[in-house]
Amino acid sequence: MKTLFISFITLVSISACIGQSNPPLHFLSPKLMEQKEITVFPIADFRENQGTAFNLADFTQNIMVKKLNRLKYKGKAGVVQKEIYKDLSLDQVMQPAPELLSRLENFKGAAILIPVLTQYESKMGLGWGTEVQLSALILEPESGEVIWRHTGSGEDYGPLIKGINQRTAMQNTTLDLMRGLPKNK
Repeated sequence: MKTLFISFITLVSISACIGQSNPPLHFLSPKLMEQKEITVFPIADFRENQGTAFNLADFTQNIMVKKLNRLKYKGKAGVVQKEIYKDLSLDQVMQPAPELLSRLENFKGAAILIPVLTQYESKMGLGWGTEVQLSALILEPESGEVIWRHTGSGEDYGPLIKGINQRTAMQNTTLDLMRGLPKNK
């Protein structure tokens, strides 16, 4: 009976994915293994009400660079102004639109990792709780083709110290996101 239930759930999951036009959340191209150097951009934040609650982009970028180096890629932090995403939607970044690719001309030579904040929720209960979701893609340096796409999520709940919960949730999310990246040869 348990096997039948698992088979049914698998069949429903597969049929739900057939015919979808959205890009898969997790994608890996063989071209990724050819990359030696990856430039990590700061987090792109497309939330409507950004406010001042989110200011952990540098912290997250440093975690990604260190993780890339451990995976035998040469990771480095890219210094990018927020204007690079000006007048672009989340879909135009995640699908990369020609407008975005033309703005990346100065970064040729290294693959580019673009992390995007897709969910951020901080709430008060018995303590502070923070839930975060990040999506990221890596673009091939010459063609701008997506060679890796992954999504990670994380959360942290704890005492009445909001900043610690936010930082821990971002760290957990970033590590979950980077688990989708294979070790380089």
